[in-house]
Amino acid sequence: MKTKSAVMLRILLNKFHEGPTEALLSCLPQEDIQKVLDQTVESRDVSKAFVEPLERIRQIHYSWLLPVMQHLPKGLDSFVLASLPKEQAIKLSRQLKVTPFEGKLSSTMKNFLLQTLYSKTDKAELLPIDFLPQTRLTDISYLNKEQLIKLIDFLGLYDLAEEIRHIVDKKILDGFYHCITKKQEQFLNVCLQKKEKLATPRLGLQTWKGDCDQLKKMLHFRGMGRLGHALCREHPALLWHITHTLDTGCGRIIYKCYNEETSREVASVLAQEVVNVIKFLKLKRLS
Repeated sequence: MKTKSAVMLRILLNKFHEGPTEALLSCLPQEDIQKVLDQTVESRDVSKAFVEPLERIRQIHYSWLLPVMQHLPKGLDSFVLASLPKEQAIKLSRQLKVTPFEGKLSSTMKNFLLQTLYSKTDKAELLPIDFLPQTRLTDISYLNKEQLIKLIDFLGLYDLAEEIRHIVDKKILDGFYHCITKKQEQFLNVCLQKKEKLATPRLGLQTWKGDCDQLKKMLHFRGMGRLGHALCREHPALLWHITHTLDTGCGRIIYKCYNEETSREVASVLAQEVVNVIKFLKLKRLS
C-alpha cells in the first residue's frame, strides 16, 4: 500500500469510526495494517483530497511552473496561461514571451488545463497540507511567500547574534543595527540574551564595510540553511509545500540543506528556533 493510500484510509477511519481500528483493518495484509496505524494524521476532512486545480496551482510560485510550461506542446501554453491566476499568468507570459489566449474558456476547460499542468510538476506521492503528520513545524506550510521570507530573515539573526559576540569594533556593531529593522533589533537582543546551542560557521564580518545589502543577503542565506536543516526530520511533503511557495532559488537551497546529514539533536534545536521566530512574529496560518 502506498503512503498516500494509507493516509486516506486513516482519514476515513478518523471520520467514520471511533475507537480501536484493528478489527476493521483485519482483512488487509499485516504490513498494510501497520502502515495505516503508523499514520499520525488527525484530519477528518476527506474533502481536502479533492481541492480544485486552481487552488493547487495558486499556492505554487510561478518560477516552479516555468520549466513545465516550457515543455508544453507549442500552442497549448497560451491556453494554459489564460487559465492561470492573473499574477502568475503575467509573470510567466513575460518569461515565455507568449500572449495568453484572449478568447473565453469554460471552467471545465480551465480545470482540465490546470490539472494537466499540475500533474507535470514534481509532486510524486504529494500529500495535501491538511493530511500531513502534525508536528511543531506543520503550520509553516500555511504561510505565504512574504511570511516565509520574513521567517527566514529572522532566523538569520541567530547567526548575527553569534557574530556580535566576537566583534568589539563599535563602528561595525553600530552598522549592524543600522541595517536591520526595529523588530529585527528586538529579536536580535532576545538572541543575545540566550546562549547559542549550536556551533555554526562565523559570518566573517570582522572587516565588514557597512554594506547593508551584503549583510541582508548573508543573513537570508543563513536563515534558509537553518530552515532546511530544521525540516530534515519532517515529512517530505511538508518540505515540498514550503519550497514551492518560495521561488526556485530559495527552494533549492532549502532542499539542499534538507538533504544533508543532520543529527536529530541539531534538527530539534533548529526546529525550536523556527518556533521561537513564529511566536515572536505571531505569524498566522492562512487557511
